[in-house]
Amino acid sequence: MRMNRIFSVFPGWGWSIVLLPFCLVFFYAPLAFGGTVPSAVVVIDCFAVISFTLWLCLLGLQRRLPRISLVCLLSLCFLLIFGLLSSFNPRAVFQRDLWMFFSLEGSVNWLPGTVYAETTIPIVRHFVAMLFAFLVVHDASRFDRPRWYLLRMIAYS
Repeated sequence: MRMNRIFSVFPGWGWSIVLLPFCLVFFYAPLAFGGTVPSAVVVIDCFAVISFTLWLCLLGLQRRLPRISLVCLLSLCFLLIFGLLSSFNPRAVFQRDLWMFFSLEGSVNWLPGTVYAETTIPIVRHFVAMLFAFLVVHDASRFDRPRWYLLRMIAYS
């Protein structure tokens, strides 16, 4: 009887495998200075992409499409397009030896742009990884067992 209660916590093999990278992040991030250093951000992003890939495989095995609200999907697409346009339309280049920004002639003024593309591209890459993580958690939270499994892992960490 006790073993049934222990194993009833797990959401099933498919969701357990998909959510395993998140559980690893819950325990890794506090040990890696809260995920604030660049190397920790890269590791957390890799775990998010791995979880997203496993989630896509789970969707294929279950032969279903995720249910995501239209407002959520449109706002995420808008943020993604805005970030990509900003990173590919730099307005200036930073010269380290002079500590100055110099304007670029080829930038399109009416499109969103960033001051310096080399600092914006890692941020957009991190945003895309967090977008993938959001989509996985959004779909997992629709079901009781994966949702409670995630909440328990957050509480344990």
